[in-house]
Amino acid sequence: MSTLRYAVVFLAIVSLTIAIKCYIGATANKEKPKNSLDCPMSRYCMKKAVKADKDTLNYYDCATSECTKNECTTYANKVTTCCCNKDLCNVSPKLSSLFAIIPIALARLII
Repeated sequence: MSTLRYAVVFLAIVSLTIAIKCYIGATANKEKPKNSLDCPMSRYCMKKAVKADKDTLNYYDCATSECTKNECTTYANKVTTCCCNKDLCNVSPKLSSLFAIIPIALARLII
């Protein structure tokens, strides 16, 4: 019985370390989210931005099945959905892209 307990504890720890951490909640315009959550059932974080006149409503969450790769898609010039697969990457899609470019630029300088 103790072996089963160790296995359950081990699997729980592994699932927590594998889980992606995403920002959650809703904000308006350029306001940043304050809360985050471990998302063991998701491989992606998501940010959805809905434009209405001069305002933008931003919704942050663990991604659903609509996210299959790191990308942003815009529908009808009003709703943009961005998916990413790094911890806390859904605060700003442009910022996460910048962090992907920096190591490549440094590698080119070194080589």
